[in-house]
Formats: sequence, C-alpha cells, structure tokens
Amino acid sequence: MFKIIDKNRQGYLTKVQFKQILKQFNIKIDEEEFYHVISEIDKNQDGFISYNEIYSSLITDALNL
Repeated sequence: MFKIIDKNRQGYLTKVQFKQILKQFNIKIDEEEFYHVISEIDKNQDGFISYNEIYSSLITDALNL
C-alpha cells in the first residue's frame, strides 16, 4: 500500500502528502491531532514519514490492542 501512496517513489511522504492522503480517505482531523499523529509516526523527527516508520507504528499499535 505504501508504494501506491508514495507516487513519487521517494521512499517517504512529506507532511503535505500525508495530509492529502488523509483527505483522500476522508479522515478528518484538526491541526493539533494531525501534528500529534505525525509526531507519533515520524520517530526520527526528520519531517518525512518513511515506510519503516509507518510499518513500525502500525505494528506497535496492533500489538498494543
């Protein structure tokens, strides 16, 4: 799925790209929630969301259920 949303095939998403994806999936969050989500996913705080960061976040969330 990451390859589908990483249209530029850069291996990461910018915050703008990530916000666009949320809109495409009709996920509505305010700016404060958005930056909280970003800070949880972007572990190295480089401003980009890599495949590994998304994967790690999803696995961590799944294991904490």
